[in-house]
Amino acid sequence: MGEYTPVTKDDFRKYVGVQISGVTNMFDVVVVSELSGLTREQILYIMEHYGELSDRYPDIRVPGRCGH
Repeated sequence: MGEYTPVTKDDFRKYVGVQISGVTNMFDVVVVSELSGLTREQILYIMEHYGELSDRYPDIRVPGRCGH
């Protein structure tokens, strides 16, 4: 991917919102981008750093996460 892609709490919330909706396969980056408004680079960054982001933003309900 190259350069660092900044991902905000709101960006992560948008990604998880699409994930929870179940309307698309999360590997279909084009559709996830259309639904979330995130760039391809942001989506790929979130996919690669999902665990770290879910730890950083524990108030965002992540599917399958205990305690939420």
